[in-house]
Amino acid sequence: MLARVTLKIGEDNLFSRLDTITNAGTDVVVLRPLPMYAKFGTSQVTGVVSVIDDVGNILSEVMSGEIGAVASVGSFALNANGIVQIAFANGEFATTQDAIEALAGYSVVFQLQDTASYVPDAYDVQIYSRYDGSKTFDSVIIGDEQLLALMRAHISVADLQNMNPFIFVIHPKIRV
Repeated sequence: MLARVTLKIGEDNLFSRLDTITNAGTDVVVLRPLPMYAKFGTSQVTGVVSVIDDVGNILSEVMSGEIGAVASVGSFALNANGIVQIAFANGEFATTQDAIEALAGYSVVFQLQDTASYVPDAYDVQIYSRYDGSKTFDSVIIGDEQLLALMRAHISVADLQNMNPFIFVIHPKIRV
C-alpha cells in the first residue's frame, strides 16, 4: 500500500457546493473531485478514502445512493468520479458560507494510486504571514531554481524588527 495524502477542505479549497434541494432527508456538501493521483475504488471495502471532522472523528461511509437518507447525517459517500459528499441535517447551514466555514477544518484522507510518483523539479509553493496567517504568495508549479530564488528573495526582505516573518508550504507535484 502506498502512502496516504491528507487534504484539508478549507486550506486546499475542496468545497464545491451545498446541495439543499436534491435530497429530502439531508443537505449535502459536495466536494471537488479528488486529485488524479488518488486511488479510486469501493472505499467501504478497501478503506481508500476517509473523511475526518474538525475534532478528529472519522465519519462513517454510506453508499452514494444512501447519502440522502436521514440516517446518513454525519456520514459521507464517495462516488465513482472521486467526488466526496458529506450529509448534514436539513437546514444545518443557513448559507453556503456557513457550510464553507463549518467544514474548513475537515480533512479528506486518501490512498495514492500504485503508479503515483513525484515529478522531479516541480513544486507548488504557498507563503503565509507568520503574524496573522494570511496567504501572501500562491504559486504555480515552479522548479528547483525558481524555488530557491523565491525563498532567498523572501528571506532577504524579512522584517524581523516588526515581526513579519513567514511560513513556506511546499508540496511536490505528484503524477500517475
